[in-house]
Amino acid sequence: MLSKLCSERKFLRFSFIVIFHAFYFITSWFRCFVDGATVLDVKRVSYFWHITDFHLDLTYDPTETHCHYKYEDKSKTTFGDYGCDASWTLVESALRFMRTKRGDNVEYVIWSGDSIANFSAIKTVEALAKSTALFKQYFSTFFVIPVLGHTDNPTSDPIMYKHITDLWKLWLPSEALETFSSGGYYSIEQKNRPTIVVLNTNYMASDKDPFGQWKWLEKVLQDIRQKRGTAFLFGHMPPGFVEPSREFMPKCLMSDDNNARYLRMVENNADIISGQFFGHLHADTFRIFYNTSGKPISYAFVTPSISPRDYNNPGFRLYKFDDNSGKIYDYEQFYLDLRTANTKKLAEWTKEYEFLSYYKQKSITAYDLHNLAESLSRANESPLFEHYLDVYSAKSNKQDCTVNTSWYHYCAITKLDKKNFQHCLGDSRRNQIECPQSHAIVIPQPSRGFQSSSVDQLIFNMQIVVAGFVFVFFSSQ
Repeated sequence: MLSKLCSERKFLRFSFIVIFHAFYFITSWFRCFVDGATVLDVKRVSYFWHITDFHLDLTYDPTETHCHYKYEDKSKTTFGDYGCDASWTLVESALRFMRTKRGDNVEYVIWSGDSIANFSAIKTVEALAKSTALFKQYFSTFFVIPVLGHTDNPTSDPIMYKHITDLWKLWLPSEALETFSSGGYYSIEQKNRPTIVVLNTNYMASDKDPFGQWKWLEKVLQDIRQKRGTAFLFGHMPPGFVEPSREFMPKCLMSDDNNARYLRMVENNADIISGQFFGHLHADTFRIFYNTSGKPISYAFVTPSISPRDYNNPGFRLYKFDDNSGKIYDYEQFYLDLRTANTKKLAEWTKEYEFLSYYKQKSITAYDLHNLAESLSRANESPLFEHYLDVYSAKSNKQDCTVNTSWYHYCAITKLDKKNFQHCLGDSRRNQIECPQSHAIVIPQPSRGFQSSSVDQLIFNMQIVVAGFVFVFFSSQ
């Protein structure tokens, strides 16, 4: 009898141990599932380059003491000067470095517009032809994704679309060429990969939509959803507002109607949009999209320009992403110290930073970027804003402290609709934060806002409770 009772207790003990380990495995698997991948998933890591805003000046003369953008004074420089559009030598050095940096694991190169300075139509075609030839030279075996900027076809001339289509038809499939040749936008579907959606944001600066881009976009996103796919959105000009200029004049980017329509489009399709990528601002920044309940649902990254016309150092970016889902894992930002390059007469492109390590983040999601933006708004509590501002213009140290308040940047990053942006700026107390003093960089973890680690904490608590139950049970036997 005693032997039988001992055997039953051993069986019960063994059963509880098995159940506990099974519970631990299942909850651990659930954690991975919530984070976006099961324990059986294998990351398919790929890369893509993003380079933008050449503003190539074909008339740039290194022997002259002025540049053709606003005819500002400049030094006699090889790679161009601050306040000027880019020289041919500068653009070529950037593409040469990109080609040697990584090999065949780069999926494609995003070239997102404003490739030429403001010229006549003839000069525009000439500059685009030379830039296109440069991409073909350095990326002959790569897929280049071209995007139109407002200087590339400023009048939306149909004849110009034909000229540009002839230049870029090497890279675009027939379906993409059909919409690009008429309206400058297109999509490229990829099997088991994010669909590439390229927007012509030139039209979004006004309320006109002469070639039906919005209707086309709705259909493209609907098709992606039906096929249970995801999308990357690429454009030249982001929605929202320009961050502080030297004149400190807030400026809309899209028309009110198109801006509101874009925000609704993102809210309705945030679950299938893996990322949004823009240029135009000549700055290193990002944008966060929220739903009507205030929940962060999507984000956009803005890559700085090659042109140093806004007194920034030239820069470009390499994204690391999941080739299947499109999830962005990280990016590397590269820049050129223009003063040093001109002094040495040598372009030494350098890694400026990696996003995750620089901002002490564990991942890139809308929640993560929301928390980062919340921390940026508290300039008096930490030097994080100074950290952000250091790379905003690629370490050019040309920022005017009187206009670069952290609250203004916070409003531009998080308030993309006009009403909320105006309300954000209207808080005069927060709008007058002074620039932080220079001191050691220590980035704190966000103390408020959304916490992406809450699921981990919940699961850990559940496991502790079950473990305690098992311990009490056997202690009583």
